[in-house]
Amino acid sequence: MSRGDDDALSDLDLSVVVSDESIGELVNSRRTYAARPAPPVLLMDNVANAPIDGAYLLAFYPGEAGPQHVDWFWQPESGARIPDDERVLFNNSGLPLMSGDDWRRQSHGPPGPPLAANAPIGEQLTHKTLFSGQ
Repeated sequence: MSRGDDDALSDLDLSVVVSDESIGELVNSRRTYAARPAPPVLLMDNVANAPIDGAYLLAFYPGEAGPQHVDWFWQPESGARIPDDERVLFNNSGLPLMSGDDWRRQSHGPPGPPLAANAPIGEQLTHKTLFSGQ
């Protein structure tokens, strides 16, 4: 929605920037942090979506019209930039702006290995996704 290209299936992306000293603790407690707004229906890590030196967590929360999808991103302040085509709620640290296209290319870690063409169905469904118990 922040770029004006939202539709009925749009999700909400939340980027949380924290001090470099705090990033490790926050990444380790990301599931607890993401459960603070409401008890989630589903939480799922996807290491391919994580910002460099940060973490990503997909969360579904209960909603009147169905599950509400929120993508949480945590990253350390030293590497954080604000895409110039997104809506910013708070910028208390004076983070610098950069081109939105450049930000999307640079903000995620390197892609993982490609999926084999004949991979079993279970591997196809979970490719690049890390599941962990709580």
